[in-house]
Amino acid sequence: MGGEFFKHLAGRLIARGARRPLAHLLWVLLSMICLYGLGLIGLAVLRAPQVFPAWLTAADAVVYLRSDVSPAEEQAAWEELKKWPEFTSIRIVTRDEAYGRLEKQLGPWREVLSGMGRDYLQPSLEVSFQDSFKEWERREEIIARMRLVPDVAEVLYGNGEGDRLKSILGWVGRGLWLSAGALVLLFTCAHWGWTLVMISGSRDELEVLWWVGAPDWLIRLPFLLSSWAAGALGTIMALGLLAVTTHSLETSLPLPFAALCAVDFGEWLLLGFGMTGISLLMGSLGVCLTTGPMRRVCSDDRSS
Repeated sequence: MGGEFFKHLAGRLIARGARRPLAHLLWVLLSMICLYGLGLIGLAVLRAPQVFPAWLTAADAVVYLRSDVSPAEEQAAWEELKKWPEFTSIRIVTRDEAYGRLEKQLGPWREVLSGMGRDYLQPSLEVSFQDSFKEWERREEIIARMRLVPDVAEVLYGNGEGDRLKSILGWVGRGLWLSAGALVLLFTCAHWGWTLVMISGSRDELEVLWWVGAPDWLIRLPFLLSSWAAGALGTIMALGLLAVTTHSLETSLPLPFAALCAVDFGEWLLLGFGMTGISLLMGSLGVCLTTGPMRRVCSDDRSS
């Protein structure tokens, strides 16, 4: 008996959807917009280590050594600066590490490095100042002395830009998470509201199911299937739009910006599974939120 009522209700839901295709299309498009925004945020999170790697803000100054220095000369420069009391830490960045960093930043475009050997890159020393040397005037004197150290080619100092960059990145990260939360909430509310509309339009079938004592899962399942279908279509459309966006940017922007827009197969899988999981979970939550008001909605519609 329950199976027959379920088939009957599913048929009526499909018939109602066929009679209101524009409304269903708008529902799918809203799902697509939310998931597209979440996909962009997910891609931004994946690209964050390339755009702003941890080493970018880890040091106060970078001491570049001559490109032809030997490992022994690198070690000698490190040992010389390590004696200075103005620094809290000094770290050697070898040619191999610099090459690896460049590969990570280029991502799928790393093949462009195949013709360039590691010898073209300069080794460097990343240094951090003591807190008592925060004033630019005092650090300028230290940097002038550092340029006189043997085998030092140049010293780059951001004048506190690293701390400001960390603060900016913190605000950007919080903004991305807030935007993601708003999109998830909008997606859930859209599926909740649309389910209420479908319940109101199917009150006759629902009252029959309640009258014969059908279980809640049987009553809820058609609406879950409808929500999952809308979420799946929205995910497919959002991934397609995201692919068009990234391809357009990758082909139009110069390096290294084009490399930031290149998405490899593993990242597409991660984005696809993530967006699908969000659409299923949040769509299900939107439907389950209507479990309590189901009877009230139908009763109100009947009494009016």
